[in-house]
Amino acid sequence: MKPDPNSPLPTPAAFTTPPDAFGWARSVGIVLALSVALMLPALWNGYPVLYFDTVDYVSMGFTWKLPIYRTAGYGFLALAGWAAHTLWATLILQVVIAAYVLFESWRLLTPDLRGWRLAALLAFAFTLTSLPWVASTIMPDIFTAPAVLLCLMLALRDEALTPARRWTFIVLLGLACMAHPTHVTMVAGLLACIWVMSVLARRGWPFVPMRVGGVAAGMVLGLILSLATNWMVTGRVFLAPRTTPLLTFAVLLEQGLGERYLAETCDKPGEYQSVFCPYRNDLPDEANQFLWHNGSLWKAGGWEKVPPKSAEDLKIIIKRYPLEFLGSVVRLTAEQLVVIRTGEGFRTMGGFIDKQVREFYPGDDAAFNRAHQQNYPEIWDSPIPAINWVHVPVMLACLLLLVGVVAMALRRREKATATIATLVLLAYLGNAFICGAVSNPADRYGSRLAWLTALTAVLMLAKLLRRDVAGTPSAAG
Repeated sequence: MKPDPNSPLPTPAAFTTPPDAFGWARSVGIVLALSVALMLPALWNGYPVLYFDTVDYVSMGFTWKLPIYRTAGYGFLALAGWAAHTLWATLILQVVIAAYVLFESWRLLTPDLRGWRLAALLAFAFTLTSLPWVASTIMPDIFTAPAVLLCLMLALRDEALTPARRWTFIVLLGLACMAHPTHVTMVAGLLACIWVMSVLARRGWPFVPMRVGGVAAGMVLGLILSLATNWMVTGRVFLAPRTTPLLTFAVLLEQGLGERYLAETCDKPGEYQSVFCPYRNDLPDEANQFLWHNGSLWKAGGWEKVPPKSAEDLKIIIKRYPLEFLGSVVRLTAEQLVVIRTGEGFRTMGGFIDKQVREFYPGDDAAFNRAHQQNYPEIWDSPIPAINWVHVPVMLACLLLLVGVVAMALRRREKATATIATLVLLAYLGNAFICGAVSNPADRYGSRLAWLTALTAVLMLAKLLRRDVAGTPSAAG
C-alpha cells in the first residue's frame, strides 16, 4: 500500500538532532580559522591567485565598463578591493563568506561530526582537494559550492533556522547566484530536483521531504540582483552575456559539427549564409583558439556584431542535425565531468593584469610582482602539475565513490544520506552540462565543485559505515 502523498512523513533521525548552539566568540573564531585555511595558497603565493578573467572584474569598480562577454555580478563583490585599494579585501570577503557557509553546513547538516573525524575531514579537504585553491583565486568560482550548500540547508533544515539565519542564507544564496549566471541556472535546476524528490518522498522513495520556499527566494533574489547589476553597468537588462551563442558555436566548431554545417551550407543556393562562410578554410578546430587567437572572428565583425548571427547559426545547426547536436552535448558534458584539475591558469599574469594592478591598486604592485605566480611563465613550471598528480585521482575516485554512496543509501533507505548525496551529485551533473555543453569544458569549471563532491562522498560513506558498526536501523535515515 502506497503512503498517502498528503500525509506528513517522519523526519530522519539525522535531522532530529538540534544543531549545536555556539556562542558568538566561538563561532567567529571557527569562521576566522576556516578563512585562514581557505587562504593558504594565497598566503604561500604572497598575493591572491589571479586568472585571465580576473582583470575584467577587478577593473570594473574603476572603469565602470564591462566587456560584452562578462556579467557584472562578481564585479560588485570585487568592489571590496576597490574600496580598500587592495585585492586582499576581495579575497578576504569571499573566503569569509565561504567559511561561514562551511561552518553552518557542519552545524546543521552533520552535527555529529566531531573530534578526530572532523579534523581528518578538514585535513582531507584542504590538502587533497581543490578547495583552498578555488577559494584563493579572485574569481566567482568560490561561490559555486556554497550555493549548493545553502540550497541544502534551506531545503533540509528550514525548521531549525531562526528568521535571522534563514534570511542570512537567502541573501547569501542571492549573492552566490549574482556572482555568475551559471549559478542561477544551477540553483534553478536544484530547486526543481528538490521539489521532485520531495514529491517522490511522499510516495515512498527514500528521500527527505524538503521545503522549496527558501531556495526559491534565494534564486529569485539572485536573478533580480543579476539583472540589476548588469543594468547598472551597461544600461541593459540581461542575465547571460549576449555572446553565449558564439561560445556554443565555437564548441560545436571544435566538435566538428560547426565545420560540417559550414561545408554543407556555404555558397549553396537557398541556404542561410553564415558570417563565417568567407573564412571557413581559416577557422581553427579548437574553441579557445577560435575565440581569442584567430583573426577570423574579428574579420567577421568581432564580439559586438557576430553573436546575434551566431545565434542564427546555432538554431540552424540544432534543426538540421538534432541527433548530432545531442551527441555533442552528451560528449561535452561527459568531458566536463572529468576535467577537474586544480589551479588552471596558474602562470604569470604579467601582460594580462599588471597594468591594471599598477594603475588601480598601486599599493599592491610590489606584492603582485613578488608573488610566486609571476615567476612561472607557464603552468608546467609551477607546483600545480605536481599537486594535480594527487588532486585529480583523489577527486575522480571520490566522484565514483559518490555514485556508489547514492546507490547504497537508496538501497538501504538511508533517507538523509541519500538526499544529500543525490542532490550534490545532481548539482555536479548540472554544472557539467551548463559549463561543458554551453560554454566549453574547462578545469576551473570542474574543480570549483569537485571538492564538494569529494567531501560529500567521504562524509556520507563514513555515515553509512558508522551505522553498520552501531547497528542503527537504516529506516532512521
